[in-house]
Amino acid sequence: MILRVFLSLFTLLLTFLSPILAQTTDDLLSLSDVDELSESAYLRLLEIEAQQHLSDRHNLILRYDQCLNRREGYRYPTASRRQQSKAYLGDPLHETVRYLFKREVRRQSSWQAGLVLDKDAGERWNYRPPFSDSFSLYAAYECKTGWLRQALVGHYRVKMGSGLLCNQQFSLGKNLSSSAFFTHVKDLSPHSSAGEDNFMQGAAMRFRLGEQWELVPFVSVRSIDGTLKSDTLTSWATDGYHRTQNEKEKRHQAWLLQSGLSAKRMGEWYAVAAHVFYSHFDKPFYRPIRTYNRNQFRGHQLLQGSFSYEARWWNFHGKGETAVDDQGGWATIHALQFSFLDTWSAVAIYRQYSNRYRQLSASSVSESSAMQGERGETISLDGPIARYWQLHLSADFFQFSQAQYGIYQPSEGYELTARINYEKSSQRQQSSQNPFSCSFRYRLKAKYKNNTLTKAPLDLTPYYQHSLYAVLNWNIIPSLSSKTQLHGRIYSAQNTGSIETGWAISEGIGWNRESFPLRLHVQGTYFKTDNYDCRVYLSEKNILYGFGLPMLYGEGIRWSVTLTYQVGKHLHLEAKYARTTYKNVSSISSGLQQISGNHQDNLWIQLRAKL
Repeated sequence: MILRVFLSLFTLLLTFLSPILAQTTDDLLSLSDVDELSESAYLRLLEIEAQQHLSDRHNLILRYDQCLNRREGYRYPTASRRQQSKAYLGDPLHETVRYLFKREVRRQSSWQAGLVLDKDAGERWNYRPPFSDSFSLYAAYECKTGWLRQALVGHYRVKMGSGLLCNQQFSLGKNLSSSAFFTHVKDLSPHSSAGEDNFMQGAAMRFRLGEQWELVPFVSVRSIDGTLKSDTLTSWATDGYHRTQNEKEKRHQAWLLQSGLSAKRMGEWYAVAAHVFYSHFDKPFYRPIRTYNRNQFRGHQLLQGSFSYEARWWNFHGKGETAVDDQGGWATIHALQFSFLDTWSAVAIYRQYSNRYRQLSASSVSESSAMQGERGETISLDGPIARYWQLHLSADFFQFSQAQYGIYQPSEGYELTARINYEKSSQRQQSSQNPFSCSFRYRLKAKYKNNTLTKAPLDLTPYYQHSLYAVLNWNIIPSLSSKTQLHGRIYSAQNTGSIETGWAISEGIGWNRESFPLRLHVQGTYFKTDNYDCRVYLSEKNILYGFGLPMLYGEGIRWSVTLTYQVGKHLHLEAKYARTTYKNVSSISSGLQQISGNHQDNLWIQLRAKL
């Protein structure tokens, strides 16, 4: 009943907007060859890739997933225990509803509207709109001609320049290919994910004035979670969890107003832009002062401005941005890409963020998420070294001029990466009998951290982390494929004098026959690590929008089975079951998430409909 009401409202809304928007679409982001991502980044990548496939008129996704083991938070859910935050308020089911309506008009414009309802495990459904703890509601219009090129209402994401002011779009991060810095990313896009933070709520537009000028204004007002003490916001919670009474009391404690304007001038070989970004809290935001955050933002409001550029000449491609805030802090980043011998590419990136640069929504190339008190230089080289062989080399050197989280005095470090890929079959040979590909990557990271043995506030110890990742793909027969993965880590810290290791090996077998509606993938993994510092990651087949990069540490075995069944042309049923069994443990996790026993079972079920 609830779903029918929302579908009816969307249809009425779009029917009303259609004749107005038809008077007046950027390309979707294409991503590939991603080696290793963090949990949140990998989830964002899956969501973006999945969105490209939702191009029919009506698209509906219903998802359910659950940990089949009873966690401590569900064991004794009495009213008194829930009131004391000793039990979760809701059931252990994680449920998501996604709906998208999309239509193209005269092949020059398109408009869409979407709805995402998401209830985390441990939370409750509500009996009044928006019915779930988290939701995203949006309508968007794009046109290739006219003065109004894009309009968004509801929940959306913004990227300004190179990300020094605001970047809520998907980002590959510092550890991956430096050439990704030059990848075109849309400055405005709908917030179509289930994420409960890092989005705007309001309206945004993109205007084209003549052939060379473009304006992008936006405004957002949304509530934020946090801890409120004496009418002062002392923390900003971004995890989106409201499973216990304590977590629920942090919900909607303050309002955040954000607005901005980008003015861009474009030429045949260049583009320059000026950006202004303003943030205002309805309550003062004063986080407790720590050694590592004493210069971070505190107060009611923050005003920032920046100048960005991009230029192409011959085989050179330059891009950069310089930003300032109203307290005198500044940040700058500049990159240059040079292509030579038709197939090789070299990239150099320089960044420097002053000690007093303040930001709330920025995301760019950085070793620290604070983007403060940091200077770094990155160089990379990509190109073929032989037939079927591709080489990538990169080095990143960084220096901190002030304390960072876990590093309580100025320090420095570096990160070196080498990757080699082999792929025998070209795109025209993908249907060959036995196409084979493999990839090998080595990474060395050297950095400082606080000395946990002496616990002296200014005593740092250097550590080194070696990481090796290898993957081999082989299509045994046209309908049967194999994927072997190996991940190893070596961790050493000077204060301990010991060397700790971790490794995992995984084998996956997939069966996919075009003439048969059922697809099957089975994967098994054995892992052994000395501690959390040696944790390993291995990619794993998952359902659409599912998280497929489990983090493994300790010793044990993990195996999973993924099924996809196509019912006709418009219906897909997906399911996955995974079990992780640990050796020599009697419980898993801690607190309300604790599981008694040595194994954890998870189940995902998803139904996708395209009409």
